[in-house]
Order: sequence, then structure tokens, then C-alpha cells
Amino acid sequence: MRRTTAALAGAGAAAMLLAGCGAGYAARTTAEPSPSSSSAPSASPNLGEPSAPRTPSITCDPVGGLPACVDFVSVSGSDASGPLAWLGTDPLAFRLEEVDGQVHARLKTPCNVGDGLASLDGSALTVTRLAVSAKGCSEPAAAYEHWTWNLIGAPVPYTYDGATLTLTSARGTVVFRRWATSW
Repeated sequence: MRRTTAALAGAGAAAMLLAGCGAGYAARTTAEPSPSSSSAPSASPNLGEPSAPRTPSITCDPVGGLPACVDFVSVSGSDASGPLAWLGTDPLAFRLEEVDGQVHARLKTPCNVGDGLASLDGSALTVTRLAVSAKGCSEPAAAYEHWTWNLIGAPVPYTYDGATLTLTSARGTVVFRRWATSW
């Protein structure tokens, strides 16, 4: 038991050290040891010098006929079961922006926020590599979130008339309006 605990503690410490690698540090070259220096490892590791924080480049040019850096909020929607009142009372939010040359779609549900790479061809929105925050959701927000991720799990046809964005697929429809403030 003591060996297992010690092994786990050692593995945990190693994982913490490795997790720090590359986290905001730039590599620093060190001089080769002189022939008279010891070949024993140094007591303190060389972690490099802290690097300056990098600010992502955000571009707000239209993408696929949709404005970027504009927030939309759901006002209505439906699926095979009928109208979904929650899309007006517990709305979704949607935003596109280009970050470091890649288009991102951000969706905020009544519980979590998801961000993924987006491609828009003028008629369909495809979201890949979706990363979702990990806040635990209680019902009914969990069901709303599941419905949302299911809707965008496949390419979603869209239309935009300058004020209203509509996503429509076999899984459902969401109608968004431009929102005046940022989320």
C-alpha cells in the first residue's frame, strides 16, 4: 500500500511538472557544462523565462453572408414536437468571429457556452471541434442544452435577412434576432 501511495504521489508530481511545460514560458538556451562541472542533474530545473501574454487577433469581417462579432439571441423555434417556448424565455445566444484566421461559432445555452470551428458556405453552418464549458446543468436547462448541441451536430442550413438569423434542419428551427449588447 505504501509503495502504491508513493508511486501515485510521484506520478502526480511528475504530471504537475509536465502540465506546466509550455504554459506561458519560452524556451531558454543554457550553456553547455564545462568539462570540470558535475554531470549530476541541477537541483533546480530550467523552466525558461515567462513570455509576454499573446493577444489573439480577432477579425469582424462578414462570413458566409453573416455578420461577425454580432450577438444574436433566440426569440422562437420549434422541432417535431411543436413550438419550443423556452427558446424565447431561456434563450440561446449565437456569435461568429474570426480568431487568428479561423472562424469560430459561439453558442450560449441556458447553462453552458460552446465554441467550435465554423464553416459557412452561404447556405449551411457546420461547427466542428466544439468545446463546451463544464458547468453542471439541472433540468430543464440540461435538456435545452442537449437539444442545442444535437441541432448543431450536423450542418445546419441558415438564412439571414439583415436582422433575423434562422437555423433550420430536420432536427429543429431556431429564430435569432440581433442583440444590442454583448454576452
